[in-house]
Parts: sequence; structure tokens; C-alpha cells
Amino acid sequence: MSRPSREQVRARLLGAATEEFRARGYAGARLDVIARAAGFTKGAVYSNFDSKQGLFTALLAHHADALLESLLAGVDGVGVDEGVRRIGLALGARVVADPQWHLLVLELAVQAGRDDVVRRAYTAQRRAQRAALAELVRDRADQWGAVGLDGTAAAQVLLAVLLGLTVEHAADPVAVGEAEIATAVSAVLAGLLAAAAARPAGAG
Repeated sequence: MSRPSREQVRARLLGAATEEFRARGYAGARLDVIARAAGFTKGAVYSNFDSKQGLFTALLAHHADALLESLLAGVDGVGVDEGVRRIGLALGARVVADPQWHLLVLELAVQAGRDDVVRRAYTAQRRAQRAALAELVRDRADQWGAVGLDGTAAAQVLLAVLLGLTVEHAADPVAVGEAEIATAVSAVLAGLLAAAAARPAGAG
């Protein structure tokens, strides 16, 4: 049998890591368990990722890229009202489909406040995610006539709202379900777009 490529090794490690982190949380996840589940030795983890923090950061980036791709596909070529509705539905569905993942992100955020090494890895990835989301929001806002929208601020608000709704869903999934999350996200985004569209040209 031929040896797997570096891309295949990384993909298998990321898949095994996702399950291990979901099952045990960030603090409890073990690199040797991840390596065995992927069919490799622990050395394979360190040859592809510099640390546990690096591995989880790569997972965050992978999930963030997948989310942005789905949002882009969902709003391509539609108007503002339908686009806002679709974004809300997509994010609501994502939270409900995989609540454990979103709680892992929250766990890492808390850990980042206590551990400088974790914080550096988490902060770098989170900034990259905010920047990518900001670009997406700016592009769509321009198409929808909200040219003055501050994409960076909008991305910060949306991510904060989504994280808060994730916590509320985990605590009370009946009252804060997919429909409620979708409605809340859509309302926030619609408000941001409406405020930008109403701002006089040239206003800061």
C-alpha cells in the first residue's frame, strides 16, 4: 500500500481530533488517543501540528472555512431580505446540528483567558475568522445597498450574538431552538444593514 500524502494524514488527524475534542472537551482531549484513532503514532501529530493548541486552532480554521463557504453559497444572487433570512437559518441550523462543537469554542475562549499559550493560538485564529466574516458581510452589504456598513464591527457583533445564543441553546434547547436562533441572528443582521443603509453618504 502507498503511504498517505501529507494532506491525507492531516485530514485523518483532524477528523479524529474533532471526535476526541467533542467527547472529552479541550482540556481532556489526548493527542495519543487522536493519533491512534487516525491510525498513526503520536509523532505524526507533532509532524503536522506544533502542539495541542495548534491542532485545535487548525480545527477552528477548518470549521470556520466550512461555515463561510456555506454562507456564501446560501446568499449568492439573492436580495437583502432573503439573504438575511438564509444567513439566520444557516447559523441556527449549524448551532443545533453540532452544539458540542460550539461549546468547545467557548471552552477554549475561557481557557485562553487563563493560559497565554492557548490565548495566542486562539486569538490569531479568531482574528482571522472575524476578518473573513467581515469581508463577507461588507461584500454582501455593498450589493444590498448598505455601503456604509462597518464589516469588522458587524462581524464582531454577529460572532458575539452567535456565541451567546449557543450558550442559551445548551442551557435551554427547547426555548432557544433553531428557529429562535435564526430569528435573532436575522434581526441583528437586518438592523445592522438598515442602519448602514440609512446613514448619510460620507458619514463616519
